[in-house]
Amino acid sequence: MDSSDSRQSIIEVLENATSQDPACMAGAGDSLRVWETRPQFHDLLFGIFSDRTLSMPARLMAIITFKNGVDKYWKKTALHAIGLAEKELIRPRLLSMLDEDVPQIAVQYCVAVARIARWDFPMVWPTFAEELASRVQAIAHDLDSSAGSGRQRCYTMEHNALYILHLFIKKLCERTLARERQALRSTAPALFAIVAPIYARRIAQFNEALHVGDSGGSQELLKSIRFCLKTLRRLFVHGFGDFKSVDGLVHEFYRATVGHQAAFYELLCGLPAESREADGCRVLVKIVLLYGKMHLEFQKFKAVPFITTPAVLPMLRWYWQQIQGEAPKLTAVPLERSGEAESPPLVLERLVIQGLELYRSVVKNLFYLADDSGQMDEDVQRCRLVIDSEILTAPCVAQMCETLMCHYIPLKAGDMEMWQDDPEAWIANEDLDHWEFDVRRSAERLFKDLVNQQRDRNVPELVRALQQPVTEYSFNIDGLYAALGLCANELYDHIDFCQWLRQHPPVDSPMSVSKWRIAWLIGKWVPVKFPTDERPHAYVALLEYARPGEPLVLRMEAIASLLCCIDDWDFDATQFKPYLQLSIERITEMLGSVSQADLRMRMVNYLSAI
Repeated sequence: MDSSDSRQSIIEVLENATSQDPACMAGAGDSLRVWETRPQFHDLLFGIFSDRTLSMPARLMAIITFKNGVDKYWKKTALHAIGLAEKELIRPRLLSMLDEDVPQIAVQYCVAVARIARWDFPMVWPTFAEELASRVQAIAHDLDSSAGSGRQRCYTMEHNALYILHLFIKKLCERTLARERQALRSTAPALFAIVAPIYARRIAQFNEALHVGDSGGSQELLKSIRFCLKTLRRLFVHGFGDFKSVDGLVHEFYRATVGHQAAFYELLCGLPAESREADGCRVLVKIVLLYGKMHLEFQKFKAVPFITTPAVLPMLRWYWQQIQGEAPKLTAVPLERSGEAESPPLVLERLVIQGLELYRSVVKNLFYLADDSGQMDEDVQRCRLVIDSEILTAPCVAQMCETLMCHYIPLKAGDMEMWQDDPEAWIANEDLDHWEFDVRRSAERLFKDLVNQQRDRNVPELVRALQQPVTEYSFNIDGLYAALGLCANELYDHIDFCQWLRQHPPVDSPMSVSKWRIAWLIGKWVPVKFPTDERPHAYVALLEYARPGEPLVLRMEAIASLLCCIDDWDFDATQFKPYLQLSIERITEMLGSVSQADLRMRMVNYLSAI
């Protein structure tokens, strides 16, 4: 392409591409698709993006088009691949725009650079990591020594450089070939040695900015901390093969993150609830959760070092303190007794979920268990010693079970509100496996695994609690009933469920929660242990709960449990025959009571099964 004439033509087309006129946009798109395979086109695009005298929309469209072209044509085996000569013109200029201060343009620019590095490192551009790291180090030094108006420019450059480094490391971690893994591990120590001190300095500067009340500076420092942490998280988890041989800087970083996470979370808890939607507060939330992501990934990919690292014990204790501290907020209050009062919301629900999942990964993990022959290697023995003597001690396990059963696994006040406002949405939501976004689901997973792995400790206490008489419904009782259903496979040798069911009839409760829980329990116990001669009692109860006039959620659960009885291996069709007509009537009535397509289809499937 002729550079002088083509450059102006491309600028005009890019401006037309941002027009509000559909005809102009369509014509500009056609022109760009024709030009994108021509030589020098992407070099001209990068030059247009780099020209700050042009309008912001034209520059933004230029870098987006450049980024999309990199995806399609930078790889040398692509059809109409960008030529080597053109790449040699582009590559030296890629890191020249780190001071881009328009956020939308900066993001697209950083992504484009990282995607080029994905294809070129380490074979074509082996020095990319070293060049980028040196730029990050130089910018950080300039920021530490700058003042006044130049400081904002240094912040911008640091954010962009760290973001590119984060994207670059992220792509390296996604690679699976041995050669590419080796490239990451050979690069990680040097990058970690550069970024970790920057992270430590920004933490110290952030504390100082908070002390003097510099809100603007603290916001910029939070962004730098976040980008440093995003990079260090992946380097820490994926960049080192053997944790026994890593230097002290890596261990010092992880020890420090435990205190940093606690301090950031304390700062977040001290903010007014209405200010937590502000941009700065969102960055603070992301930082707190980033630490949790690092802990979870550390456990997932480095199970043995996770347990044996000394910093893990205070980290797990801190998480349990937050789980216990937030527990009273989750205790449901019957709607009829709550009046206008509402339970205070969790400060950060996802942090609680991260803590529950961290404990679950300790309770149930194949790396910490003996093999089928009962043998343990040296690493497993060391991990088991730490887990049994310092993490899952008998008092801790008892406390965990009590907290989960009393506060986390019962239904919440919000569940009952949704039963009234949108029962069909609640039913559909219950069928989704989205434990990573729901505290109750995550707590149920942990409770089940805790009872399963610690049967000798937990089953006798659970049986003792279940045998107590119930005279008035409470939400602690709902947690106990939930435990009975979740742990049916562990309890069937210790409890006669049918006898228990006769001794614990449903009592009056808000929104018929007690009846719903009994219907749910029947569905959980039928596949485990429910004698055939007791089935008629279950049919009568479930069909009674499914009658019109009961809450929709209760009717739906009763019919679902009825289907569990029918689909069971021990199902006796002759025994069920007296209840056949009424079952069809109840399901047909439900078919006319629901409006969502998936729930109506579920009713049709139930009819088909019967």
